[in-house]
Formats: sequence, structure tokens, C-alpha cells
Amino acid sequence: MMKVYTFYDSSPEAPPDQSEFIRLWELSWRRRGWKTKILTEREAVQSPHYTTAKIRAQQFCVPLDFRFLKWLAFQTAGGGHLCDYRVINFSFKPKREKIDVKQVDLGVYWATKKGVNAFVADILTPVWIGFLAESSKIPQFALFDGIPADHDSKLKRFVNAADVLADGRPI
Repeated sequence: MMKVYTFYDSSPEAPPDQSEFIRLWELSWRRRGWKTKILTEREAVQSPHYTTAKIRAQQFCVPLDFRFLKWLAFQTAGGGHLCDYRVINFSFKPKREKIDVKQVDLGVYWATKKGVNAFVADILTPVWIGFLAESSKIPQFALFDGIPADHDSKLKRFVNAADVLADGRPI
């Protein structure tokens, strides 16, 4: 059984309905044959890059928030599939990818241990940190979760949990 991870943000700035969405996320992924794991700041601080991330964030006056912590926690987990807790799975089945890092679909990533280590090292470069320092208005869901140009066709397999709750459609 393949694992899929999401990140739970325990900071005061976290959305208040996050726990409700995470229950929906977990149920939808388990029903499709995945083993779910919720990552937290506890895993992030175990990353070998955590100290570097903390120093760089302070240097550039950028908060060390979920935008970094989820990738550090994913690195500690050793790779696999990572997705936002607002991505509800309707039909995506477990499939091992053959490359180091890939955006599989809308907000869903695959990375080998080697791939996630390289990615975490990249996001801690001054270029990325500077980008974050200059981009204070980036929506939480968009940061590091680029939406492909053909995203409308992708919604057959995934949907934002807020849409599920608003429509009342079952998972």
C-alpha cells in the first residue's frame, strides 16, 4: 500500500476548519487504497535542513511557516506522495513514479527520497527565500502548488474540499 502525506499546520494562523478538511482528506484517500499520514511540525524539525531553513527565514524576514515546514516534514518522511489537505481524491489510484520529483496532478506531488532532498535544498536558496520575501500576497494553496494550465480537466479525479462541503456531494 502506498502512502500519501499531507501537512497539518498547528500555528495560530492556520485555517480554523483545517481539522474538518483533514478528516475528509483522510477518508477519501483511504477509500482509494492509500495509506494516509498527516505530517506536522514535529517531522519538520527532524529534517537535516531545518536549522538552515530557520536561519534563512530570519535573514530574509520570512516566517518559517507551513510553506517550508510541509516540505521539511515530507523530507523527513522520505518522499512518496504529498498533497494539500484540501485535495479530495475521487479516483486516483496508487502508482509509483519513475522520476525523482513530479507534480502528478493538481496539488499532488511525487518525490523519491533523493528528489525531495534536492527540492528542499533548492527552496532554501536565496532565490526562493527572496521570492517569498517579495511575495507576501501569495495565497496559501498556490505557493509551491502550481496549478497546470489544463487544470479544469484534472478536476475529474480531484476536487477542492471546500467545493465538496459547499455542494454537499459525498466523497
